[in-house]
Amino acid sequence: MKHEYFRDSRDKYDNYVRNQIVAQLGQEASHCIEGHFDDDARGRDVYILEINPCEHPIKLAGNYYQRQGSSSRKVDKDYLQTFLKNRSTEYRQLMKERGVEIVDSVVEMHAEASGKSEASAPAAKVRTIATSSLRNNLLHDYEDGYEYAEAYIHLIPNHKYMMERVDSYQEDSYMLTMAVHNSELDGYLLLVYEDATVCKVPMSRILDKEEGKEYSRFNGAQMLFACPVRKNDILYQAYEYKGETYHRFQDVADIEEVNIGDSGSLLFDVDFDALVKSDVIPAEMRDELPKRINDRKRIGYTTAKKEGAKSYAVVEKLGLL
Repeated sequence: MKHEYFRDSRDKYDNYVRNQIVAQLGQEASHCIEGHFDDDARGRDVYILEINPCEHPIKLAGNYYQRQGSSSRKVDKDYLQTFLKNRSTEYRQLMKERGVEIVDSVVEMHAEASGKSEASAPAAKVRTIATSSLRNNLLHDYEDGYEYAEAYIHLIPNHKYMMERVDSYQEDSYMLTMAVHNSELDGYLLLVYEDATVCKVPMSRILDKEEGKEYSRFNGAQMLFACPVRKNDILYQAYEYKGETYHRFQDVADIEEVNIGDSGSLLFDVDFDALVKSDVIPAEMRDELPKRINDRKRIGYTTAKKEGAKSYAVVEKLGLL
């Protein structure tokens, strides 16, 4: 709470936690987690997370993890089918103990493990897309900390998107819903894909579309991250290469403008193993950041270098690690 980003604002802290949960675990997990401050904490700021069981295991960064003793271990492919089956049994047993009757809806988990699909399987859950954990994306005016939205952008399965001017309260049907604020109207929609390509689409091209009508977006690589940005915000990304983590800070202004149906481009021309994190850092914090990297021959900073150590400190401070 004493961090300069929160400045003793419970609303900002609560918003940050909720955005982190959605960004890291997805909306399905978010529905199982309730967060609130303890009003009986005698003057202290105590934040409580109440976590209910989720019917399906939740992935983190594309992997399942299982608690073993005092640590959590990644579930490998050989054990995946057994893990999903056991998790289904555990969930059913727990719900039975609570007196809750559940419908048979776990076929899709076994199909995932075996790589097969069945005609009797229920419709798959909508995959979610991450957005910034540092930006206010509260969607409803009844939520504490809500900032008036000029429009809402919905990312829809089957490579579609839609724009609306009013809150439809249907965000659970979409992969991601983003509130667009007044300060972002002359900015961009930033999109990041699994192959690390980045698209910067002028916001005006999105908001000029007919309200409530579905339009096509790029149908190639899977989208991992999306966020409305202002012209002077900064894109932060973390990459893995040969066991090292590289931190990259890129001025949004230096990213090429494209259409939402375009594939976008890589920000550099050198090898890397994986993109592991994307977020948008507000322009107000640019003085705290290392020098931006616009060199196409470098991935970013590693902790072995002075600027890399500063990068690590900054992203740790912002809770982006």
